[in-house]
Amino acid sequence: MPICDVCLNLYWDLYPDTSSRSKDQTLGNEKNHTIGSSDSLVLSANLGCERCSILHQGIDAFRQYTASLLPPWEPWDLSGPCTVDIILRPGRSLHLGLTKSGHDWEEEQGKDSVTQPRLRYDIPLGREKYEIDIEYFTLADHPAPPWAAFRLGKQVPEILDKKMAIQAIQDWLSSCTDQHTCVSKQLPKLPTRVLDLAPLAAGKPIGGSKIIETQKKTLAMMKRGIPWSTLPRTFQDAIEISQELSIQYMWIDSLCIIQDDTADWERESSVMATIYANTYLNIAATCSKTSDDGCLKLRWMEAMVLDQVWSCPVKNVRIEGSHEGRPFEIFARLEQWRAHEDFLKNDNVSDIHIRSPLLARAWVFQELYLSARTIHFHSSEMIWECKECVRCECTELKNEMNRENALSRRRQLEIPFLSDPNQRLFFWLSIVNEYCQLNLTHESERLPALAGFASRFQDQIAEKYFGGMWRNDLVRMLLWCLTHPKAECIRSRPPSAPSWSWASIVEYENPDTRGDNSPQYILVQGSCTSFKQDVNAKILKVVCTASGINPFGQVSTGTIFIRGIVIHSILVRRRLLTHIGVNAVSTTINLNWDNSVSIDSLVSTYSVEYAHKFPEICVAADLIFEQEEDDAVVITRQSLLPDIRLGEKEGILDGDGVICLLLGTSEIPWSRGVKLPRIMASCLVLRHSINREGAFERIGIMMCDSDSIIFQHGASRVVELV
Repeated sequence: MPICDVCLNLYWDLYPDTSSRSKDQTLGNEKNHTIGSSDSLVLSANLGCERCSILHQGIDAFRQYTASLLPPWEPWDLSGPCTVDIILRPGRSLHLGLTKSGHDWEEEQGKDSVTQPRLRYDIPLGREKYEIDIEYFTLADHPAPPWAAFRLGKQVPEILDKKMAIQAIQDWLSSCTDQHTCVSKQLPKLPTRVLDLAPLAAGKPIGGSKIIETQKKTLAMMKRGIPWSTLPRTFQDAIEISQELSIQYMWIDSLCIIQDDTADWERESSVMATIYANTYLNIAATCSKTSDDGCLKLRWMEAMVLDQVWSCPVKNVRIEGSHEGRPFEIFARLEQWRAHEDFLKNDNVSDIHIRSPLLARAWVFQELYLSARTIHFHSSEMIWECKECVRCECTELKNEMNRENALSRRRQLEIPFLSDPNQRLFFWLSIVNEYCQLNLTHESERLPALAGFASRFQDQIAEKYFGGMWRNDLVRMLLWCLTHPKAECIRSRPPSAPSWSWASIVEYENPDTRGDNSPQYILVQGSCTSFKQDVNAKILKVVCTASGINPFGQVSTGTIFIRGIVIHSILVRRRLLTHIGVNAVSTTINLNWDNSVSIDSLVSTYSVEYAHKFPEICVAADLIFEQEEDDAVVITRQSLLPDIRLGEKEGILDGDGVICLLLGTSEIPWSRGVKLPRIMASCLVLRHSINREGAFERIGIMMCDSDSIIFQHGASRVVELV
């Protein structure tokens, strides 16, 4: 058989190997063949290539579909030639990537900037700029094509109804019960309060008009019965699904905890780890922004993502043909990778608030880690997650559980690999990295919302817990930093955690952007052995008092007495002035997929008016060290990576004396051509406490070469850190 120059007959052996790509770009091994223009597919199809004809029909079908979208969906114009990537992956069906990058250069005279060429990003999506992915697959009960690249898949219904949802959940439940040990065979003890679904008669799913919750004055009435019409749509859907699955009891926090009773809330939140761990099934309305959005609805997806996002309803396309007299059917759909990415990635959750708002909530984090089985109602498909597998309606996610991603990490508390306490403590760093990106309505709940997970974690390591950190790894755990240390955060007032805890940071801008600048352990997370504690750094005593009865909850006071090398310094705020306006240096610390670290600096230009209105935005800071060497004074300047805003509001001023406390060194493989590795010293930067005489508060960290001259004149002392 002659080889088609365009599709290479979809033969695996003829495609170039792209398995060496970064992990952010590749899910497992893949082979990618790029076609310069989609017009080549059309020409090849017209010349008789059956495979090119199938691929072209799929592209053409979705061009027609996207162009015909009606409100509230916005139509897309995807006509014209584009770059086509044919992607083959072992065990998966064929994917097409369609890309058209619109760009142009223009000169623009800004109000406060010089005339300069810049790349235009305002070219509208569609026709001139787009990026979409199409998946081709076959169905088990339909005639299959003779080409192995089109593998078996399943259709995702365009509208999810209760009958289809129940059937899928029953299949997954049955498989898990028969093949796994996720749920104990013994019936667990029920929580303090539950909903009894047996006497509850479902009515018309109209949804409640406002949020319903149990309060002191309504508790007796709620015990007598809850009118169906008062329940939000999501609660109604979950109850009907549970009844169909013969589940009698349900626990919903807003109904089963007395919301205006602090003692009851603390008591119940302290046992959440047990509640989640003992659930038979956790139902997650992952795509719902509010409790009245429901679970059963029209499916939609984000199908095109560049600097903008366009969405559309889920759509399946049928392609019919015949080969050597034998008919076949192939189906195509826009690939579900955006839905899958919400579950696979844990390094950045700042872009999931539309598709998966539930996953961006901090209170849900421990539910997902502690529940044995969860069924997610995502915007585009249902996703099943248990301790031993993950499944989705389109079947693509079945390949991901054994790879390193957020899904596989959720079961690591159960596997022998983490039986070593040192491994588990290192695992905690990644937990904090993920959790700190998530949103809370009240930042004072940052520690309580992780309390269930922390108590479960303590069962594994048998260590003392202090404000989000563990005693036997406390020195390293003090070395968190902000992802973008640009002095735009504040600490809560009154404090919800000590300054040395990552839980003390509160952002003052839009809470949906928290993931863009959250506390991270990026500088000490290269590997579990990369950080070396300084021989002089020693924790002497820790005093940490919980605000309530839950020892893993909010902290009222916390003090660490630590001995270590201290270097005195002067804090100097700097303004970078140009002839145009005021510039701000924004530093971004990146932990790359290969564990190398890079630091990016971005200089932003602001108008003079903006700089006067928001002076803290335009200020960075350095630390000045003075050492006497023979007859000279050596002045060394190092950059401060701040935790909080600098200025009068926070009481951090030019010329303030601060101390740097050396905690240890890290072997960091800096990227961008720097010789590897590089030994960097890590120091806490502390100022005198404004609340306790003689004590110090954390304001940031400093990193510099471990052989820097500033350490030659340091002295060991005990520091009281609050």
